[in-house]
Amino acid sequence: MFFNIFDKNKKQTFLSIDMGSAAAKAMLFERAKNGDINIIRAATAYYDLYSVFDSTDFQADVIKKAILQLSRELKITSFHGEIDKTFLLLPPQFLKEEISWHKITRDQAKPISAQQEKEIISGVLEQAKKDILTNLVAAENEFKFLSFYINEIKADGYKVERLVGCNSREIEFNVLCVYVPYEYLQQAKSYFNGFDWKSFQLVSQSELVWHFFKENNTDAAFLDMGADISRLFVVKNKILSNILEFSFGGDNFIKKISDYLGVREQEAMIIAQRYQINDLSQDFVNKINQRLVPLLESTTLAMQSEISKRSIAIPQVFVSGGGSYLFTAMDKVNPKRIFNFNNLGSATTLWNHVFCPKVVLEDRQMANNLLIAFYANKKSL
Repeated sequence: MFFNIFDKNKKQTFLSIDMGSAAAKAMLFERAKNGDINIIRAATAYYDLYSVFDSTDFQADVIKKAILQLSRELKITSFHGEIDKTFLLLPPQFLKEEISWHKITRDQAKPISAQQEKEIISGVLEQAKKDILTNLVAAENEFKFLSFYINEIKADGYKVERLVGCNSREIEFNVLCVYVPYEYLQQAKSYFNGFDWKSFQLVSQSELVWHFFKENNTDAAFLDMGADISRLFVVKNKILSNILEFSFGGDNFIKKISDYLGVREQEAMIIAQRYQINDLSQDFVNKINQRLVPLLESTTLAMQSEISKRSIAIPQVFVSGGGSYLFTAMDKVNPKRIFNFNNLGSATTLWNHVFCPKVVLEDRQMANNLLIAFYANKKSL
């Protein structure tokens, strides 16, 4: 991951690309001289092959077609000439994000110097990497660790911002690690480097979610429902406290439609897309919703069980992803009862929650792109 230095006194144009499991979502936006973000256009490109990322290999031709389609819909004729920076978010099958706790016990309770702080943190991050490789039963050269973030530091049980001057013996670290298999990273680079980007950055979803809610001092969860994997990110007291992963998503919905109508899954996917944009008759939608209720209840109860096991209290949740159209039906099944959440928000709710009431993006699939826009606007690029 890297940053390029831009002149903030001029208008800058950014492109965000969220590569999901079934579709690529993109958004073109500008950062004006006064710091405001203006969304120019947004687009979605469904892959020719459903769940292209189910295999262990990228399919370059499918990715290329999707990006070219997005560029046409966004009216981009030259990536290098028109886009100052491109942000790319890969699907969870490839970009891995993990939170871990590490505890150290010092021999003596003496104040920590700046140099000692640096050495302690370096040692903790190295241990975090070793622990992940041990759990994966993998060698270091098999994975590329893109970033480490110190989520939280506790000295003798009390939260501290820095270690300098601290004389505690027991210190705990909450560490967020972002990594990717080298093989996948090299493939991604080879495919995306085929486009003439001026500047390019790989971002992680955990970083985007954490940055957004931390900057806005909001306790919330962000649920990203993909085609076959859904993830829940929980931020409390400006700390990314949990990342939960569930083996369900839009594919469950596709299979249900396929079985119910007796059609192939490709046809069921088209129906699901039409369902998402309200392009079906109300009678047909009602029939589909009735079939979905048992699936939704069993899925969400399993999800609530995992949340309860960890004693996670969630005041509000924002929903994103290609599988999030399930909530169109879920809204009719009383989401508060199923999820025990006080608030269920769309992409628009997420964006308006902070600073941009002009946005009219109702599509929940665009929430990740909105997070990238916020990240691009607040970070020192």
